[in-house]
Amino acid sequence: MPIYIFERNAKNKMAEVEGEQWLEDQKSFGACSFEAFHQEWQQKIAFNEKLMREGINQHIRVDGNPAIYGLWGYNRYYVSYSGEIFFSASLSIESDIEKAQNAGFTIFY
Repeated sequence: MPIYIFERNAKNKMAEVEGEQWLEDQKSFGACSFEAFHQEWQQKIAFNEKLMREGINQHIRVDGNPAIYGLWGYNRYYVSYSGEIFFSASLSIESDIEKAQNAGFTIFY
């Protein structure tokens, strides 16, 4: 089942992959943080059903940044206009791909 940025447990699902330190470091991630992407999605996409429905292949950006960063910036998570959070296998630590899949993220290569 996909994970969406607007779900209550989305950030905790990311922490399952990234670890507790990632949660603590979010304040210093700025435009690469979960909060920045959540806010951007809420302000620009959330109330536009057409964008949400038709924008599955489009991803939001925050200040030009296309991804939420994992711990130390190694993993990348992309948020589609639909709100789904995707885990990038090509921009990740290989051992985290299985963790992301087990947590419920859609993996793309």
